[in-house]
Amino acid sequence: HILSAWAALVQRKVDQKWRMPGGVLLTDANKEIHISFWVNRDGKILGKPEIVKSAADPRLGEAGLKAIKLAEPLPKLPNEFTGNEQQVMYVFTIKK
Repeated sequence: HILSAWAALVQRKVDQKWRMPGGVLLTDANKEIHISFWVNRDGKILGKPEIVKSAADPRLGEAGLKAIKLAEPLPKLPNEFTGNEQQVMYVFTIKK
């Protein structure tokens, strides 16, 4: 898929900005956060990223939103991709 390499670049950039909040218990309820957002061709986030699956501890979702905003601008969409914008479903997996 033409967006696979682009998605890996996005993940690397967001992961560099991720900071684990202090005092969060690493339980199964705090294992994943899913955040949805749209980007334009230039990697600019359109609108506001939205948490679609939150962890039990709301600080994790806030940290995820912050990491995505700090990573902006994201990598530009590849030239082979013909759309003007792309939805991204970003999954943060919290490991013990």
